[in-house]
Amino acid sequence: MKYHYLSIKWENDKRMKKIMSMRVRMCNLYFRDAARNKGWEEQNIFLKSQNILETLTAHKTKIWAIINGKYNYLRQVELVLTTKCSLRCRDCANLMQYYEKPYDIEPKKVTAAFKKFVRYFDEINTVVLVGGEPLLSKNLTEIILFLADFHQVNHIHIFTNGTIIPHEKDICALKNAKVKIIISDYGKLSRNRDNLINWCKKNKVKYHLKSEDLEWGYLGDMQPRKRTPKMLQKQFRNCNNYCRSILNGKLFYCPRAAHSDDLGYVKESRDYVDLLSGKVSRSAIMNIVYSLTYFAACDYCNYGTKEMVPIKPGVQMQRSGKENIPKK
Repeated sequence: MKYHYLSIKWENDKRMKKIMSMRVRMCNLYFRDAARNKGWEEQNIFLKSQNILETLTAHKTKIWAIINGKYNYLRQVELVLTTKCSLRCRDCANLMQYYEKPYDIEPKKVTAAFKKFVRYFDEINTVVLVGGEPLLSKNLTEIILFLADFHQVNHIHIFTNGTIIPHEKDICALKNAKVKIIISDYGKLSRNRDNLINWCKKNKVKYHLKSEDLEWGYLGDMQPRKRTPKMLQKQFRNCNNYCRSILNGKLFYCPRAAHSDDLGYVKESRDYVDLLSGKVSRSAIMNIVYSLTYFAACDYCNYGTKEMVPIKPGVQMQRSGKENIPKK
Protein backbone atom coordinates (compact mmCIF):
# COMPACT_ATOMS: atom_id res chain seq x y z
CA MET A 1 0.00 0.00 0.00
CA LYS A 2 2.81 2.38 0.92
CA TYR A 3 4.65 1.55 -2.32
CA HIS A 4 1.47 2.19 -4.33
CA TYR A 5 1.05 5.62 -2.67
CA LEU A 6 4.66 6.60 -3.40
CA SER A 7 4.26 5.44 -7.00
CA ILE A 8 1.19 7.64 -7.49
CA LYS A 9 2.93 10.57 -5.79
CA TRP A 10 5.98 10.15 -8.05
CA GLU A 11 3.78 10.12 -11.19
CA ASN A 12 1.89 13.19 -9.96
CA ASP A 13 5.16 14.99 -9.20
CA LYS A 14 6.47 14.24 -12.71
CA ARG A 15 3.22 15.48 -14.24
CA MET A 16 3.30 18.70 -12.19
CA LYS A 17 6.94 19.34 -13.09
CA LYS A 18 6.04 18.95 -16.75
CA ILE A 19 3.07 21.31 -16.44
CA MET A 20 5.10 23.92 -14.55
CA SER A 21 7.94 23.68 -17.09
CA MET A 22 5.45 24.42 -19.87
CA ARG A 23 4.01 27.37 -17.97
CA VAL A 24 7.47 28.78 -17.29
CA ARG A 25 8.26 28.60 -21.03
CA MET A 26 4.95 30.31 -21.78
CA CYS A 27 5.66 33.00 -19.18
CA ASN A 28 9.18 33.58 -20.53
CA LEU A 29 7.86 34.17 -24.07
CA TYR A 30 5.11 36.48 -22.83
CA PHE A 31 7.66 38.45 -20.80
CA ARG A 32 9.99 38.81 -23.79
CA ASP A 33 7.18 39.81 -26.15
CA ALA A 34 5.88 42.40 -23.70
CA ALA A 35 9.37 43.90 -23.52
CA ARG A 36 9.82 43.76 -27.31
CA ASN A 37 6.54 45.63 -27.77
CA LYS A 38 8.12 48.47 -25.81
CA GLY A 39 10.95 48.60 -28.35
CA TRP A 40 13.63 46.84 -26.30
CA GLU A 41 15.98 44.47 -28.09
CA GLU A 42 15.20 40.94 -26.96
CA GLN A 43 18.82 39.94 -26.37
CA ASN A 44 19.30 42.93 -24.03
CA ILE A 45 16.12 42.56 -22.00
CA PHE A 46 17.77 40.82 -19.07
CA LEU A 47 20.84 43.07 -18.99
CA LYS A 48 19.04 45.91 -17.25
CA SER A 49 17.23 45.29 -13.98
CA GLN A 50 15.09 48.35 -14.68
CA ASN A 51 13.68 46.65 -17.80
CA ILE A 52 12.82 43.52 -15.84
CA LEU A 53 11.17 45.40 -12.98
CA GLU A 54 9.20 47.67 -15.30
CA THR A 55 7.91 44.76 -17.38
CA LEU A 56 7.01 42.66 -14.32
CA THR A 57 5.15 45.56 -12.75
CA ALA A 58 3.20 46.40 -15.90
CA HIS A 59 2.23 42.79 -16.63
CA LYS A 60 2.24 41.14 -13.20
CA THR A 61 -1.45 40.14 -13.40
CA LYS A 62 -1.06 38.20 -16.66
CA ILE A 63 2.31 36.73 -15.68
CA TRP A 64 0.87 35.45 -12.41
CA ALA A 65 -2.16 34.06 -14.27
CA ILE A 66 0.13 32.18 -16.69
CA ILE A 67 2.10 30.65 -13.81
CA ASN A 68 -1.16 29.55 -12.18
CA GLY A 69 -2.51 28.03 -15.39
CA LYS A 70 -5.32 30.57 -15.76
CA TYR A 71 -4.01 32.31 -18.88
CA ASN A 72 -2.63 30.57 -21.97
CA TYR A 73 -0.31 32.60 -24.17
CA LEU A 74 1.24 31.77 -27.55
CA ARG A 75 3.90 33.83 -29.30
CA GLN A 76 3.29 32.66 -32.87
CA VAL A 77 1.50 30.10 -35.03
CA GLU A 78 1.79 29.69 -38.79
CA LEU A 79 -1.13 28.84 -41.06
CA VAL A 80 -0.09 27.36 -44.40
CA LEU A 81 -2.32 28.64 -47.23
CA THR A 82 -0.53 27.11 -50.21
CA THR A 83 2.58 25.17 -51.18
CA LYS A 84 2.77 27.07 -54.48
CA CYS A 85 5.70 29.47 -54.70
CA SER A 86 7.02 31.97 -57.25
CA LEU A 87 10.62 31.03 -56.36
CA ARG A 88 12.38 27.68 -56.04
CA CYS A 89 14.89 28.13 -53.26
CA ARG A 90 17.36 25.27 -52.95
CA ASP A 91 17.60 25.56 -49.15
CA CYS A 92 14.01 26.44 -48.25
CA ALA A 93 13.56 25.50 -44.58
CA ASN A 94 9.87 24.78 -45.22
CA LEU A 95 10.73 22.20 -47.92
CA MET A 96 8.87 23.89 -50.79
CA GLN A 97 11.64 22.71 -53.15
CA TYR A 98 10.45 19.12 -52.66
CA TYR A 99 6.86 19.66 -53.85
CA GLU A 100 6.50 18.25 -57.36
CA LYS A 101 2.79 19.10 -57.43
CA PRO A 102 2.22 22.19 -55.24
CA TYR A 103 -1.37 22.87 -54.21
CA ASP A 104 -3.66 25.24 -52.29
CA ILE A 105 -4.90 24.21 -48.86
CA GLU A 106 -8.69 24.13 -48.64
CA PRO A 107 -9.86 27.29 -46.80
CA LYS A 108 -12.40 25.24 -44.81
CA LYS A 109 -9.55 23.16 -43.40
CA VAL A 110 -7.64 26.31 -42.43
CA THR A 111 -10.58 27.98 -40.69
CA ALA A 112 -11.97 24.84 -39.02
CA ALA A 113 -8.56 23.87 -37.61
CA PHE A 114 -7.79 27.36 -36.31
CA LYS A 115 -11.25 27.73 -34.75
CA LYS A 116 -10.63 24.56 -32.79
CA PHE A 117 -7.06 25.58 -31.92
CA VAL A 118 -7.71 29.14 -30.75
CA ARG A 119 -10.22 28.12 -28.09
CA TYR A 120 -7.34 26.85 -25.94
CA PHE A 121 -5.56 30.24 -25.84
CA ASP A 122 -6.37 33.53 -24.19
CA GLU A 123 -3.89 35.41 -26.36
CA ILE A 124 -1.93 34.70 -29.56
CA ASN A 125 0.56 37.43 -30.31
CA THR A 126 1.00 36.70 -34.02
CA VAL A 127 -0.70 34.52 -36.62
CA VAL A 128 1.56 34.18 -39.67
CA LEU A 129 0.15 33.39 -43.10
CA VAL A 130 2.71 31.50 -45.16
CA GLY A 131 3.19 29.34 -48.24
CA GLY A 132 4.95 28.79 -50.48
CA GLU A 133 4.01 32.31 -51.42
CA PRO A 134 0.82 33.29 -49.54
CA LEU A 135 -0.01 36.12 -51.97
CA LEU A 136 -0.66 33.40 -54.57
CA SER A 137 -3.56 32.11 -52.47
CA LYS A 138 -7.01 32.82 -53.87
CA ASN A 139 -8.47 32.72 -50.36
CA LEU A 140 -6.36 35.44 -48.73
CA THR A 141 -9.21 37.88 -48.00
CA GLU A 142 -11.42 35.13 -46.56
CA ILE A 143 -8.68 33.94 -44.20
CA ILE A 144 -7.64 37.45 -43.06
CA LEU A 145 -11.19 38.54 -42.24
CA PHE A 146 -11.79 35.25 -40.43
CA LEU A 147 -8.68 35.68 -38.25
CA ALA A 148 -9.20 39.40 -37.56
CA ASP A 149 -12.49 38.66 -35.80
CA PHE A 150 -10.77 36.71 -32.99
CA HIS A 151 -10.05 38.90 -29.96
CA GLN A 152 -7.24 36.52 -28.99
CA VAL A 153 -5.24 37.43 -32.13
CA ASN A 154 -3.06 40.54 -31.78
CA HIS A 155 -1.28 40.56 -35.15
CA ILE A 156 -1.58 38.92 -38.57
CA HIS A 157 1.66 38.81 -40.57
CA ILE A 158 1.88 37.79 -44.22
CA PHE A 159 5.35 36.65 -45.33
CA THR A 160 6.09 37.32 -49.00
CA ASN A 161 9.21 37.03 -51.15
CA GLY A 162 8.66 40.35 -52.95
CA THR A 163 7.72 38.87 -56.32
CA ILE A 164 3.92 39.30 -56.20
CA ILE A 165 1.71 42.38 -56.04
CA PRO A 166 -1.53 41.68 -54.10
CA HIS A 167 -4.77 41.41 -56.01
CA GLU A 168 -7.08 44.44 -55.92
CA LYS A 169 -9.82 42.36 -54.27
CA ASP A 170 -7.55 41.83 -51.24
CA ILE A 171 -6.89 45.53 -50.50
CA CYS A 172 -9.65 46.01 -47.90
CA ALA A 173 -8.58 42.94 -45.93
CA LEU A 174 -4.90 43.89 -46.08
CA LYS A 175 -5.70 47.35 -44.68
CA ASN A 176 -7.02 45.76 -41.47
CA ALA A 177 -5.28 47.22 -38.40
CA LYS A 178 -3.98 43.79 -37.35
CA VAL A 179 -2.34 43.03 -40.71
CA LYS A 180 1.28 43.63 -41.76
CA ILE A 181 3.06 42.40 -44.89
CA ILE A 182 6.60 41.14 -44.16
CA ILE A 183 8.74 41.40 -47.31
CA SER A 184 11.82 39.17 -47.50
CA ASP A 185 14.43 40.98 -49.61
CA TYR A 186 16.31 38.56 -51.88
CA GLY A 187 17.81 41.29 -54.03
CA LYS A 188 17.17 40.81 -57.77
CA LEU A 189 15.03 37.74 -57.05
CA SER A 190 12.51 39.97 -55.26
CA ARG A 191 11.67 41.53 -58.62
CA ASN A 192 8.57 43.39 -57.40
CA ARG A 193 9.99 44.50 -54.05
CA ASP A 194 9.96 48.24 -54.82
CA ASN A 195 6.60 48.04 -56.58
CA LEU A 196 5.16 46.18 -53.58
CA ILE A 197 6.50 48.79 -51.15
CA ASN A 198 4.97 51.58 -53.25
CA TRP A 199 1.72 49.61 -53.46
CA CYS A 200 1.63 49.30 -49.65
CA LYS A 201 2.28 53.01 -49.20
CA LYS A 202 -0.36 53.96 -51.77
CA ASN A 203 -3.00 51.71 -50.20
CA LYS A 204 -1.96 52.42 -46.59
CA VAL A 205 -1.09 48.80 -45.88
CA LYS A 206 1.48 48.23 -43.13
CA TYR A 207 4.69 46.52 -44.20
CA HIS A 208 8.20 45.65 -43.01
CA LEU A 209 11.20 44.99 -45.25
CA LYS A 210 13.47 42.19 -44.03
CA SER A 211 16.88 42.83 -45.52
CA GLU A 212 19.68 43.34 -43.00
CA ASP A 213 18.02 40.91 -40.57
CA LEU A 214 17.43 38.26 -43.25
CA GLU A 215 19.50 35.20 -42.34
CA TRP A 216 19.28 31.55 -43.31
CA GLY A 217 20.83 28.53 -41.66
CA TYR A 218 21.51 25.24 -43.43
CA LEU A 219 18.94 22.73 -42.19
CA GLY A 220 20.04 19.98 -44.53
CA ASP A 221 18.24 17.48 -46.75
CA MET A 222 15.54 14.98 -45.87
CA GLN A 223 17.79 12.06 -45.05
CA PRO A 224 17.72 10.74 -41.45
CA ARG A 225 20.77 11.71 -39.38
CA LYS A 226 20.46 8.59 -37.17
CA ARG A 227 21.10 10.53 -33.96
CA THR A 228 20.71 8.86 -30.57
CA PRO A 229 17.85 9.89 -28.24
CA LYS A 230 20.40 11.74 -26.09
CA MET A 231 21.69 13.67 -29.10
CA LEU A 232 18.15 14.50 -30.23
CA GLN A 233 17.18 15.76 -26.79
CA LYS A 234 20.26 18.01 -26.72
CA GLN A 235 19.40 19.25 -30.19
CA PHE A 236 15.84 20.00 -29.11
CA ARG A 237 17.03 21.99 -26.09
CA ASN A 238 19.21 24.09 -28.42
CA CYS A 239 16.42 24.61 -30.93
CA ASN A 240 14.99 28.11 -30.58
CA ASN A 241 12.20 27.59 -33.07
CA TYR A 242 8.99 29.18 -31.81
CA CYS A 243 6.98 28.91 -35.05
CA ARG A 244 4.21 26.38 -34.46
CA SER A 245 2.57 25.28 -37.69
CA ILE A 246 -0.90 24.23 -38.82
CA LEU A 247 -1.06 22.42 -42.16
CA ASN A 248 -4.10 20.60 -43.53
CA GLY A 249 -5.75 20.65 -40.11
CA LYS A 250 -2.76 19.20 -38.25
CA LEU A 251 -0.81 21.07 -35.56
CA PHE A 252 2.97 20.60 -35.57
CA TYR A 253 5.80 21.93 -33.43
CA CYS A 254 7.49 23.55 -36.44
CA PRO A 255 7.03 24.09 -40.20
CA ARG A 256 9.70 21.53 -41.13
CA ALA A 257 7.88 18.84 -39.17
CA ALA A 258 4.60 19.84 -40.86
CA HIS A 259 5.92 19.64 -44.41
CA SER A 260 8.02 16.52 -43.84
CA ASP A 261 4.77 14.82 -42.81
CA ASP A 262 2.84 16.29 -45.74
CA LEU A 263 5.51 15.13 -48.20
CA GLY A 264 5.58 11.68 -46.65
CA TYR A 265 9.21 11.69 -45.47
CA VAL A 266 8.42 11.52 -41.75
CA LYS A 267 5.17 9.81 -40.77
CA GLU A 268 4.86 9.82 -36.98
CA SER A 269 1.50 10.43 -35.30
CA ARG A 270 3.20 11.58 -32.08
CA ASP A 271 4.57 14.56 -34.00
CA TYR A 272 1.19 16.26 -34.44
CA VAL A 273 -2.37 16.76 -33.22
CA ASP A 274 -5.15 16.36 -35.77
CA LEU A 275 -7.32 19.38 -35.02
CA LEU A 276 -10.04 18.15 -37.35
CA SER A 277 -10.52 14.88 -35.49
CA GLY A 278 -13.53 14.44 -33.25
CA LYS A 279 -11.87 14.96 -29.88
CA VAL A 280 -8.90 17.20 -29.10
CA SER A 281 -7.72 17.81 -25.53
CA ARG A 282 -6.01 20.83 -24.03
CA SER A 283 -3.09 18.69 -22.85
CA ALA A 284 -2.56 17.32 -26.39
CA ILE A 285 -2.36 20.87 -27.77
CA MET A 286 0.02 22.04 -25.04
CA ASN A 287 2.22 18.95 -25.41
CA ILE A 288 2.91 20.05 -28.98
CA VAL A 289 3.07 23.81 -28.51
CA TYR A 290 5.25 23.72 -25.38
CA SER A 291 6.85 20.33 -25.84
CA LEU A 292 9.73 19.37 -23.54
CA THR A 293 11.05 16.60 -25.77
CA TYR A 294 12.10 16.05 -29.38
CA PHE A 295 10.05 14.79 -32.33
CA ALA A 296 10.79 12.27 -35.06
CA ALA A 297 11.25 15.12 -37.55
CA CYS A 298 14.20 16.45 -35.51
CA ASP A 299 16.37 13.67 -36.93
CA TYR A 300 15.83 15.15 -40.40
CA CYS A 301 16.92 18.66 -39.43
CA ASN A 302 20.11 20.51 -38.47
CA TYR A 303 18.43 23.19 -36.34
CA GLY A 304 20.00 23.24 -32.87
CA THR A 305 23.18 21.50 -34.03
CA LYS A 306 26.65 22.53 -35.21
CA GLU A 307 25.66 21.48 -38.74
CA MET A 308 23.34 24.51 -39.02
CA VAL A 309 25.85 26.92 -40.55
CA PRO A 310 24.94 30.31 -42.11
CA ILE A 311 24.19 30.17 -45.84
CA LYS A 312 23.22 32.62 -48.57
CA PRO A 313 19.42 33.08 -48.64
CA GLY A 314 17.35 32.43 -51.74
CA VAL A 315 19.77 30.43 -53.90
CA GLN A 316 17.67 29.13 -56.79
CA MET A 317 17.62 25.62 -58.24
CA GLN A 318 18.86 25.59 -61.83
CA ARG A 319 16.83 22.55 -62.88
CA SER A 320 13.57 20.93 -61.77
CA GLY A 321 15.02 19.93 -58.42
CA LYS A 322 13.79 16.33 -58.73
CA GLU A 323 17.35 15.06 -58.48
CA ASN A 324 17.51 16.53 -54.94
CA ILE A 325 14.34 14.84 -53.74
CA PRO A 326 15.21 11.87 -51.46
CA LYS A 327 13.47 8.55 -51.85
CA LYS A 328 10.66 8.00 -49.35
